[in-house]
Amino acid sequence: MNPFGLAVSQLWRNRLSVSALIVLIACAMALGVAISTLERSVRHASARAADRFPILLGAKGSTTQLVLTGVYLQPAALDLMPASTLLKAQSAPGVDMAAPLAFGDYHQGHPVIGTSAQLVNSFGTLARGKGFQRINEAVVGSATPYAIGATLQPQHGTPDENRIEAHEHKGVRFTVTGRLPPTGTPWDSAILVPVEAVWAVHHLHHDDSGAGHDHEEHEEHEEHDETSPLDVNRRIGPPWTAGTAFPLPAIVVKPHSVADAYRLRQSLRSPTDTAVFPAEVLTTLYGTLGDLRTLLTLMVTGVQGMVLLAALLAIIASLAARRQSLAVVRALGAPRRYVLALIWIEVAVIIVLGALAGLGLGLAGASLLAQWLAHGTGLQLPVTLDRTELLHVGAVMLAGLLAGLVPAGLAYRQPVGKGLEN
Repeated sequence: MNPFGLAVSQLWRNRLSVSALIVLIACAMALGVAISTLERSVRHASARAADRFPILLGAKGSTTQLVLTGVYLQPAALDLMPASTLLKAQSAPGVDMAAPLAFGDYHQGHPVIGTSAQLVNSFGTLARGKGFQRINEAVVGSATPYAIGATLQPQHGTPDENRIEAHEHKGVRFTVTGRLPPTGTPWDSAILVPVEAVWAVHHLHHDDSGAGHDHEEHEEHEEHDETSPLDVNRRIGPPWTAGTAFPLPAIVVKPHSVADAYRLRQSLRSPTDTAVFPAEVLTTLYGTLGDLRTLLTLMVTGVQGMVLLAALLAIIASLAARRQSLAVVRALGAPRRYVLALIWIEVAVIIVLGALAGLGLGLAGASLLAQWLAHGTGLQLPVTLDRTELLHVGAVMLAGLLAGLVPAGLAYRQPVGKGLEN
């Protein structure tokens, strides 16, 4: 006698309660799968975004905030480095590129970043158009809606900032000349302009102290003067000199070799400036993230264990209602092992279906969360299943199948005569 057909028949007869158990197990499994896959995708995406920033220079302060702002374009008021830092970086032995980064302006929510053509070229061949060659030209990221030839007027600050009242830079216009290839990073939503344009728009002066802004003069100028501060005949790009460089919040340095990278990180540091490997800062963040993941994994494992226990208790409770039908099966000649196999198959089907459904549900949930995070951070998070998730689901399934022997064993030991009593 084959108990599988009878087991399927019993499951279909009790499909409402069986479906509830499957959904309960699936939700518990999905939670673990989603946490594991999403955490791994965040690691990969954030590491990929930092690849173009071997060394990051900034003023003394939080290195984590420097990386978050310089690499991931998270808004923050970074202290400015003196112009001499840029001059030192561009002329240091072993430097392949020293690209300035200037933040603070936006256009329709897209950050406007002042930099050099060298950084634009580091993103690879442009998807369309060409790089900026004049102070009033711009290159846009792949996720921006601006076409080649579009005109942009930046504003200082964003409308949702409480500490800075946003205002447009009157008379300032940038013409889009090129579009970056997709990178899957926040730079896809950025607008890159010559750093000289940012310096000119914000009226930076040559005190070389790192102060950098003359807000009162800047605001008075924009209130009464419509003339653009951009001189289209001004030379842009390196090499900068003491008369053409101004304070900056960050500088990207690309070394010729790994040995140069470690030497430059040390030599470019000063009492007022710091040089960091973004990858090292990310490693520290990953350590914190790993601790959080371990804690969440332990909590999820506990939830999964409780769900499996609740499912088994529900199945054991249902055996009381099925006592007579199981006794009839035994009275018709079925051996004890038939009843054992019958109940175990029913438990196994519930566990396996719940685990597989949880695998798919967790992947779908992680994908939705990745899209939500991508909208807020600009990081494209590829969500895929890995051996870690498969092993975890397999381990839970094995634990559930072994635990299924408990109700099966109880049915196995049930006396036929007692079961036939009304």
